Amino acid sequence: MSIAFWVTEDCNLCCDYCYEGKNKKTAYMSKETIDKSIEFLKEEFFDGMNLLIHGGEPFLAFDIMDYLVKTINAKFSNVNYMVTTNGTIMSERIFKFIVEDLKAITVSIDGDEVTHNMNRKYKNGKGSFSTVIKNAKLLNKYIDELRIRLTINHRTVNNMFSSVEYLIKEGFNFLSVSVDEYDQYWCDDSSYIYKDELIKISNNYKDREDVYIDILDLVYIKKEECRLGKHILPNGNIYPCAASVGRDEFLIGNIFSSLDIPRMEYLKKFFKNPFTF
Repeated sequence: MSIAFWVTEDCNLCCDYCYEGKNKKTAYMSKETIDKSIEFLKEEFFDGMNLLIHGGEPFLAFDIMDYLVKTINAKFSNVNYMVTTNGTIMSERIFKFIVEDLKAITVSIDGDEVTHNMNRKYKNGKGSFSTVIKNAKLLNKYIDELRIRLTINHRTVNNMFSSVEYLIKEGFNFLSVSVDEYDQYWCDDSSYIYKDELIKISNNYKDREDVYIDILDLVYIKKEECRLGKHILPNGNIYPCAASVGRDEFLIGNIFSSLDIPRMEYLKKFFKNPFTF
């Protein structure tokens, strides 16, 4: 079971494939919500646990992230924090925090400059590649197995192999490739191209011991898997997984009131095996 803190729903990018759409929420988690969450779910915290820090773009709420990690580290040991970032926000303080406190982090880069900037833009329409690649290369010098996440959609699937090849040549050897599950324009042709690109990736990298590409080990599923966990939003609402966030039928409680035990029991029959949306 995973616990995830959505420290903010705000983001400084406007990615074309963002599952939150164009009208994103801008809520930020408070220190009170963090303290109450730890108290409310205290039986589910333990030494050595994995904890997700989610957004939005989490580093927009860096002070809250810092407070969250310091608070949990004061109570538990060897907690493994997992964060995915768009890689656009960096400072000396943030860099030190990532290297010393997080150690494991995923940066979203979709490939070379042209491919990345097709979808991952600032709100003013400017591509984010130059900033992201600079920050990722800096982190890659200090973090073992820095993970790079590539999101593929119908516009970029033709470049899937070349994107993987580019990132490996740039020194990133731990890649996670994901298909945009909400792409309305993904069609049979996209799937055929995806298969051909995957074969090229496999033929070139499946035997490379210094490179890990997750799709060479995974069977592609079109929709996002949902596993039973607790994802805590800035307002204290709790959902079982990222894909269910914001959907009333999956709201399982609020840290300022109570858990909806009957609904959790009802959902358990679905979560015995991961289900998809």
